[in-house]
Amino acid sequence: MSKKSDRHRKSPAQPKKKKTATKSGASASTTTRSRTAKSGDISPSLTKAGIEQYSVAQSTAAARESKTAAVKDILERSARSGSKALLETLDAILRGASPDDIIAMNNLLAKHVAAAKTAKRERSDFELADDWRDGGYPYKNLMSRRNYEREKYKLQVELLKLQAWVRSSGQRLVILFEGRDAAGKGGAIKRFMEHLNPRGARVVALEKPSETERGQWYFQRYVEHLPTKGEIVLFDRSWYNRAGVEKVMGFCTDEEYLEYMRQAPEFER
Repeated sequence: MSKKSDRHRKSPAQPKKKKTATKSGASASTTTRSRTAKSGDISPSLTKAGIEQYSVAQSTAAARESKTAAVKDILERSARSGSKALLETLDAILRGASPDDIIAMNNLLAKHVAAAKTAKRERSDFELADDWRDGGYPYKNLMSRRNYEREKYKLQVELLKLQAWVRSSGQRLVILFEGRDAAGKGGAIKRFMEHLNPRGARVVALEKPSETERGQWYFQRYVEHLPTKGEIVLFDRSWYNRAGVEKVMGFCTDEEYLEYMRQAPEFER
């Protein structure tokens, strides 16, 4: 029989499959597509060496998965059983494990330890200080940089959603920043504006009133800076200056203060 007919007798070429190395050094066959029932769990290579390699890799993976599941269950129960019982159980498992199984379980334990450290660090971010009820800073520890950036990002997204809502609904939004000098008003406003569209948001920081403004209605200098439809305005100090600084520092008379307190609710309505 000719060589040509021998070639035609050979089975058609198997589709190439992605190979991934297992921890024992063997390679197992994986596919990125769903497998049909007809294909079954068969070796990608039907040679003697290929079938042996596939069977060994599958058995090794199954045995390690069984031990891994047992270790995971032990770790989950460790809080109730106590550390001594946990160590005794793990010691019994490790004594009967092979060197490569011990390496695999060590990797699992390392992941568990890393997860526990992360959880502890996240809990410490919200641990309250001892004197928080007496007016002290409420949190005992500084927030971790990772959690801080994560939470800040979420708030920045919500801020953009707010601006989109203001623009789409035609609302007018005024945000007032009050506080003593060096309280951080300017820094807070800067961080707001970094993530807002400047076409729909602006900052108003008025100087002390001029002689002309002092002779006008107190709220007049603020009226011209109020937002139009779909706009956000951030005031670095506002008309509440008279309720705090001006009253305390004696920059207004008692009559001016009382008149301001009467008019402020009406002005805001």
